[in-house]
Amino acid sequence: MFNINKFLFRNPVDEGWLMNPGERAFFYFILQNIKIGTSIEIGRYKGGSTIPMAQYSNKCISIDPIPIDNPIYSKYVNLTLINDYSW
Repeated sequence: MFNINKFLFRNPVDEGWLMNPGERAFFYFILQNIKIGTSIEIGRYKGGSTIPMAQYSNKCISIDPIPIDNPIYSKYVNLTLINDYSW
């Protein structure tokens, strides 16, 4: 069976998205077409949008009180994971 998400999005954390495919496509479009210095993500759920933000930003900071243990994040030296509340 054809999976549109696997075809359109090459993200190692595919199960961690709360966005539908249209929202994801627009999110990728923005990341690919705007030069981003520093991106800040508040609330990462399972980390689906964290990887693309780290890929397309010079620096990415992700804040969430729940630690996420995924070895894929160590690949991105520009990614800072903060396990704390955002307030």
